[in-house]
Amino acid sequence: MQKSVVEYLKTKGYEIRRTAGKKEKGPDIVASKDGKLLVVEVKGYPLKDKYANPKRAGEVKPTNTALQAKHWFAEALTTLLTRRELVETYAVDQSAPLLALALPVEKAYRDRVEAVEWALKKLGVKVLWVFEDGQVTFEP
Repeated sequence: MQKSVVEYLKTKGYEIRRTAGKKEKGPDIVASKDGKLLVVEVKGYPLKDKYANPKRAGEVKPTNTALQAKHWFAEALTTLLTRRELVETYAVDQSAPLLALALPVEKAYRDRVEAVEWALKKLGVKVLWVFEDGQVTFEP
């Protein structure tokens, strides 16, 4: 997911200023274009029935994937809205950064975005949709 978004942003003229590694704290992607900062929180889709963590291989997941995606969406949005400090850190310009969520094109995430679309618009939060083949759509 993250790699697809980074490659997409580069093709659109964004300079990638930071990408987070797995389990690393901080924003997943920080990019800039024309003096404007773009901060992206990336979420994947939970694996069905199994854990990605090898330490938990063989364990049955207690939470269904749609509910897990709902929780991950809420976490990503909350995290994204706390990223205001990045304007000073990356010193692009002092206006509000463009905030975006990068999500897989999956029903659980589409439903969440649709449910809070009015708030995302008010807050200026955009969505980058990532398809299984790595294609990305984004309208800043």
